[in-house]
Amino acid sequence: MKTMLKVLSVAALFAASTTFAMADTLTPYANTSTFGTPNGVTAGGSLTPVPDVPDPHPFTATYTEAVYVNGLGSGFCATCLNFVFTIKNTTTGPDFIDALSITNFGPYLTTEGYVTGSGNDVPSSVSNIFGVITFNYTTPTIVKGKSSDTVVIFTNAKLTTDGVINFQDGAQVNGLAIVPDVLAVAPEPGSLLLLGTGLLSVVGVARRKFKA
Repeated sequence: MKTMLKVLSVAALFAASTTFAMADTLTPYANTSTFGTPNGVTAGGSLTPVPDVPDPHPFTATYTEAVYVNGLGSGFCATCLNFVFTIKNTTTGPDFIDALSITNFGPYLTTEGYVTGSGNDVPSSVSNIFGVITFNYTTPTIVKGKSSDTVVIFTNAKLTTDGVINFQDGAQVNGLAIVPDVLAVAPEPGSLLLLGTGLLSVVGVARRKFKA
């Protein structure tokens, strides 16, 4: 067990050190028509980090997620699943959101995009590190009362399971997300989910230090 945790820690630290260097391409879409149709699987809620000294008045991330099928945007397959998110900062304070991460997409193929004009802010970049997909907001961040353009993750997955969504600006908070089921392609999904959740935490620490 100790050996496994050590391996996971090393992998997480490596991923955190490369978070700002590795990026995917963000594709703009005029609307959600190429995403397919909702299959009825959804998640959502409002999440607020615990206040602390660096962030005494943290953001509140209000989000929805819907899973779509039969989309054409990715070109993976007609029955592949696509994961669509809306995000708004509903805080009453001054804090902002500068990153959204979702895990675990494991070994699945992914491409990412956003719906132009569907919100106030466009993601500035996106990365996929060991199955943890992160949308970054640096110019601008998502401030009080503002929302991100709707974002989409196209995949070649066909089954879903529970995963983790993470919002941060240094402070961070986790919630429930719907993600591809890695059981269909990997022998140890529990280990992959543990790795993904660990990466979210370590990357969050790295971002906090970077912000400071």
